[in-house]
Amino acid sequence: QLERIGTHLLELIKLFGHERLLIVHAASIRDHPAETYGHVVRWLGLRPFPTDSQSFKRMNFRRGHRTDLCRNQSLQASLKR
Repeated sequence: QLERIGTHLLELIKLFGHERLLIVHAASIRDHPAETYGHVVRWLGLRPFPTDSQSFKRMNFRRGHRTDLCRNQSLQASLKR
């Protein structure tokens, strides 16, 4: 099971417990967004999304360099404080 889950997820499970941790694969969000988000809100005990608002568009999906924010040393220093 360790090979399938990974040690970092096992640590999260130990910390929070199975019943308090929902793991969602990114492919589920990409391939079946309405169903996946529906599952998440049901798991959280929230009201379902209105049926007329279920347009889940992909955002920020381009790979590669888009901004220098991650390389901005003064911004990194201020966020570490």
